[in-house]
Amino acid sequence: MEVPARFVCDCLEAAGECGLASHDLLEGLPFTRERLDEPGARVRWNDFAELTDRIGAALGTNDRIEEYGRLTGTRISPWAFVRLLPHVVSPAHLLRVALQFVGPAVFPHLGHELVMRGGGTMRLTLSVPPSYRGSETFFRFCMGGIRASTTVFGYKAPLVAVASIGPRGCVLDITPPPNRTVLGRVRSAIRALRGESALFDEIARQHEAMQDVFGVLLRTQSELQQLMERVPDPLVVYRDGVVLWTNEAFVAALRYASQDDLRGKPLVDLVHPADRDAAGALALPLGEARAQTFRLRAMDGSSRTFELSEPQGVSFEEVAARMVVARDVTERNALREQLVLADRMSQLGFLAAGVAHEINNPLAYTIGALNRATRTSTPGDSTLHGSPW
Repeated sequence: MEVPARFVCDCLEAAGECGLASHDLLEGLPFTRERLDEPGARVRWNDFAELTDRIGAALGTNDRIEEYGRLTGTRISPWAFVRLLPHVVSPAHLLRVALQFVGPAVFPHLGHELVMRGGGTMRLTLSVPPSYRGSETFFRFCMGGIRASTTVFGYKAPLVAVASIGPRGCVLDITPPPNRTVLGRVRSAIRALRGESALFDEIARQHEAMQDVFGVLLRTQSELQQLMERVPDPLVVYRDGVVLWTNEAFVAALRYASQDDLRGKPLVDLVHPADRDAAGALALPLGEARAQTFRLRAMDGSSRTFELSEPQGVSFEEVAARMVVARDVTERNALREQLVLADRMSQLGFLAAGVAHEINNPLAYTIGALNRATRTSTPGDSTLHGSPW
C-alpha cells in the first residue's frame, strides 16, 4: 500500500504551518523531500504512518492534530468536477462525493464504508488492513481533513463526532453543514466561471493524478491475479454453489481445457455422487463449515480425491463469495493403502512363521526320537518290532 508523494508534500507543508520543520520530521525515513518532488513518486504506507505519528507526537494534542488535518485539507485542490458541485448541489451531496471518491482515491487500500443514516447524518468507517502499521494520529488527521472538505467551497465545516477511534481504524458520525440559498449558488457559479482557465488546468492536473492512481491499482490487481494463478494448489471461488473462478492448478487437476469450462458450473456436479452429502458442508455458514475430504470427478470421468480447506469469505466482483483451497491427495492415499497392505502382509508373515515354529519344534523332536530308536534297536527287539503300532 502506497501514498502519492504529492499528498505527503501537502502534509509536510501543513506541518510547516504548524511550526514543524520538514528535515526533522523526515530524519531516518527512507525518502527525502527532493524525492517527493519526483513525478509519479509514492511513499509506502508504513513510512507515511511513521511520519504521521511523528507529526502527532510533535503537535501533542488531539485538537492540534485535527487542525493540522484541516490545514492539509485546505491545501489539496479538490477535483475539477467537485469544484463545480457546490453551485448546483447541496453541501450534503458534496460531502458525500468527497467521502466516497476523494479519500479512496488517495488511500485506495484502506477499508472504507460510508452509510447514510437518519437525520441527514453519515457514518464513515475507516480501517487499516491487518498487515500494515496502525496510526491513531492518521485517523484524527482525517477528522480535520473532513472538516475542511466543505470549507474550501465557502460552506461551514461539518460536525464530526467520534463513535470510536484507535490505531487500526475509526468510526465517525458526520453531520453536513446547512444548505445555501439558490441565489447564493447562482452568485458563486458566476464567480467560478470567471476562473475557467484555472479550472481547466486543474482538470488536466487531476486527470494526470488519477491516471497514476488507477495505474497503480491496475498493476496491483494484475500482480495479485498472477500470484493466485501461480499458486500450486488448486483454488476455487464460488457463490451459491456455482463456480465463479478457478486457478490453472484446479483446471489441470480435473483435466479441463480451460477455466471457461468450469466457470458457471454447479460445484456439486464436480463431486462424486457418493460424496455429495459430505460436500454439502461447503454451503454451511462461515465458521461452521469445516475442511472436508471427498472425490471430484475429472472431465474424462475419472475421480480424484481432494482435501478442501475450510471455506473463506471473500469479495469477488464486489459481491460476497467463498474460496476454498484444494489439495490432490489421490496418490498419497493410494500410497497409504499400499503401506497398510504391506504392513498387514508383514504381520501375516510373522504369524505364519510363529505357527510353523510351534508345529516344527515338537515334530522335529518326534522325528529325532524315532531316528534314535531305529538306530539303537535290534532286529529281534520286541520293543520296536513287536509294538502294535
